[in-house]
Amino acid sequence: GKRKLTIDQIHRLCDVYGINANYLFGRSNHIYAESINNGSEMRSSTNGNIVMVNAKALAGYGLDVIDADADAFKRFSMPGMHGELIAIEVSGDSMYPTLSNGDILICAPLERGVAIEDNAIYVVVSDVVVAKRVQAKRIEGKVSELLLLSDNSIFQPYSVAREDVKQLLKVKCRVTAAGLK
Repeated sequence: GKRKLTIDQIHRLCDVYGINANYLFGRSNHIYAESINNGSEMRSSTNGNIVMVNAKALAGYGLDVIDADADAFKRFSMPGMHGELIAIEVSGDSMYPTLSNGDILICAPLERGVAIEDNAIYVVVSDVVVAKRVQAKRIEGKVSELLLLSDNSIFQPYSVAREDVKQLLKVKCRVTAAGLK
């Protein structure tokens, strides 16, 4: 509220973040521009590059297999988020205060052969889906298991064998009730 933006600055910001300028001035109900230029590709705001899965990442101890119905997936886009991403909701408090129950995690699937960044937050898909800090345990230079750590000290670390991990998703950001973090 202390600085007045020029029309040129508003247009540049709208271009960078893919926002419909008419929405800002109350002339449209569509917040995102019809298409967003991400360098070499155009993506439609109606398709989106982020898939919202209807499963929850347990921020606690996973006890049940979570069944995700592929037909129920919704897609959306967010400014500054590029590539094919997955969004998943947090359930539980083992990662509190870093992650809270109800937060949405925007994640990138980790490709085979890409090194695991120790102490980064990942969504680990095995027989359950959990959001945890991960440390790779290696035997003879190969990852043998993942140590899953909680930020809430009430929860104890535990390990999962690498061969039991079906997918590993690196958390790029989280969306909270207060907005993007």
